[in-house]
Amino acid sequence: MANDKPGVEIGADAVLRISRQGGFAALPGLAAPREIPANACPATLRAWLGARLAASQPATPPGQGDRFYWRIELLSTAGARKATASTVIPDDADAAALAGLWEKAGQSGAG
Repeated sequence: MANDKPGVEIGADAVLRISRQGGFAALPGLAAPREIPANACPATLRAWLGARLAASQPATPPGQGDRFYWRIELLSTAGARKATASTVIPDDADAAALAGLWEKAGQSGAG
């Protein structure tokens, strides 16, 4: 399915809040959101996430048993930090780069 909508622009000064959720076992440590500065993301990943945010995918989790998904929120950096856009991305949706970024943020203590 082609997406003719322009992507949400994710500026280098923005912050992404990413959490991995779902599956049968509830593991709060793995679901804890991690905040990642957008400038830590390659431009190609920011563009991919921007397209996903613009696609208006529901921000409710897919209820399919033992499947993981990513909850992505774009946080404004002006004034009080609040989500300006959010979406849910299935773990199997070519999200390897997102998984790597999330793991790296956990190792560095970000979030």
